[in-house]
Amino acid sequence: MDKIKKQPIKDLSLLDQTKMLECSICLDVVVPPIVQCEVGHIMCKKCVESVHLKHCPICRQPITNRRHVAFEQLLESVRGKLETECRFSAKGCKYKVAVSDKDNHERDCRHRTFRCEGKIFADWTCDWTGEYSELENHFKTAHKSNATMQYTTKASIKVNFNHEYKDLQLISFFNGQAYFYYKHFVDKNNEKLYWTIQYVGLQSNAVHYFYEFEIANGPIRKIKVTEICYNDTKICKEIFEEEKCVVVPFKAAKSYLNENGELAFRFRITKIKH
Repeated sequence: MDKIKKQPIKDLSLLDQTKMLECSICLDVVVPPIVQCEVGHIMCKKCVESVHLKHCPICRQPITNRRHVAFEQLLESVRGKLETECRFSAKGCKYKVAVSDKDNHERDCRHRTFRCEGKIFADWTCDWTGEYSELENHFKTAHKSNATMQYTTKASIKVNFNHEYKDLQLISFFNGQAYFYYKHFVDKNNEKLYWTIQYVGLQSNAVHYFYEFEIANGPIRKIKVTEICYNDTKICKEIFEEEKCVVVPFKAAKSYLNENGELAFRFRITKIKH
């Protein structure tokens, strides 16, 4: 009888390596703590608890309470090496991401479901959810006055220094090639005005954009600030607290008011050229 020659697998990428790391419930890369059924199928403990499952969805055998510590250690050792699809791949995401970066990518992915940013940032009473492609239409139909700014904007605002106030605008960059949120906060407690502009999408893309912001009263007196954009999932409160944005104390801002009692400003969003 001829001996069967075993052909070594030279390229492990030919295999779907993430299948062995797949939770039997959510069908995504398993997340510690990891439990298993009596046969050995693995699953995220949080998935088991969230659906109150008692039996394995694959083999119907009882799910044990034992943590699969050895598998958790294996997962930790390969997290930075294995790549997997974004869970929004069915909606069009083409990215292949390291298992260790998967959560961050999916948090920022353009193919995620969006909530109205006005509700998140400025406490608007809006329960809209939708796709990235629907953002502009949502603002233009539900919040028309908050979709008037362009990537180059010159404006003036009446600032009430006695009341806390938040303003938000959706900005289309070159006819929807990208979107940004303009955010303004009148902080009465700290007596400061804040502005920031956030890119809608991945942080890895956001760093390729910056904004130049200028407050002026006449041709001479000006405040100019240039900042790199953060993406939209970065908590705006943290940006303001870290002052990685435009920050102007009330006292200084009042000295820049024009004859109408308004604060004149302009900004420009620019993509970094490499």
